[in-house]
Amino acid sequence: MAIKLLAYLKPHWWRIAWALLQVLLIAGFELLKPWPLQVVIDNALGGKPFPIAALSSSPGNLLLLASVGIVVIHFGAGGLTLLHNYTAIRIGQYMVNDLRGALYAHLQRLSLAFHSRQRVGDLLYRITADSFAVQTMIMNGAFCWLACSSSYFRSIRY
Repeated sequence: MAIKLLAYLKPHWWRIAWALLQVLLIAGFELLKPWPLQVVIDNALGGKPFPIAALSSSPGNLLLLASVGIVVIHFGAGGLTLLHNYTAIRIGQYMVNDLRGALYAHLQRLSLAFHSRQRVGDLLYRITADSFAVQTMIMNGAFCWLACSSSYFRSIRY
């Protein structure tokens, strides 16, 4: 069954690649989050010289740099997370739209005897609900698995 569903994701491979790139960028921003605190502890409070001499003229400048860094990193991570959610939802919507179109086309090819034996509301409900279940499985399963695996590999680095 998974192989059949991959056929509906194949036309959107570049969107999937874009979503995976977003996951990697989010992971990069998550890795940057401790950096401003390191600058505050090591350089501003600890007296260790900052690698960029122009910024290390005073501890106040380092605190300002760390504060701006915290804001930029968190806004960047939040913006990328928002963009990733939007991209993942769009991929799911496009895939479900293609799946529903194929299911409706299949229903139209079936014989009239089949339709006379089935309840119309049941067929429409199954197409709507089952395709939504597939979308939920793909978007909440596959993309979350990729995001969690990237977090796992990021955590074993430390």
